[in-house]
Amino acid sequence: QLAGYTLEFLVQLDDRGNVIPVLCERVPSSENGDVSADGLTVTYHLRKGVTWSDGAPFTSKDIDASWRQVMNPANNVEEREGYTVIAGIDTSDPHSAVVHLIHPYAPFVTRFFAAIQEGPIGVMPAHLIANLKEMNDARYSAQPVGTGPFIVQSWVRGGAVTFVANPHYWRGAPGLQKIIYQSRPSSENELVGFRAGE
Repeated sequence: QLAGYTLEFLVQLDDRGNVIPVLCERVPSSENGDVSADGLTVTYHLRKGVTWSDGAPFTSKDIDASWRQVMNPANNVEEREGYTVIAGIDTSDPHSAVVHLIHPYAPFVTRFFAAIQEGPIGVMPAHLIANLKEMNDARYSAQPVGTGPFIVQSWVRGGAVTFVANPHYWRGAPGLQKIIYQSRPSSENELVGFRAGE
């Protein structure tokens, strides 16, 4: 999924299949106190020093705005599992997103902005998406701003997507300066391009 070049998640799987933190400092669990005893409150302690590729700071308001856009019926969202059980998100601390659930939901941490299931949804910047009526046709959808290692430099619909290194990436500069992804209409077309050295 190309979104993973620009957008990041609260948690993801490592190469051994373990759930690891990305935009949060630790994976919420009952053992570390980040999941309440009744299973109705999940607290994400967010990484400090993370910025969006446009330089704006990453905060708990980004988690809330992203959830609201996922739940917005005007947006074409394929899967809302794990998002529909949320009653609200407390963002009073910019470095903590406190998620209140309607009822306990055991797989919540592996569903909510997690790069674990099919079609994961990345966290998006509140300062660009919070006031959008819908995102399907919004400029943001074609030119996303993320916390990930790359920035979308250009995108030709049905053609190439060019990514360049994100100078604000919180983990440091990526090893590649540019990635060009050329979409093809079919696997046969991809094979022709591969054989031609493209």
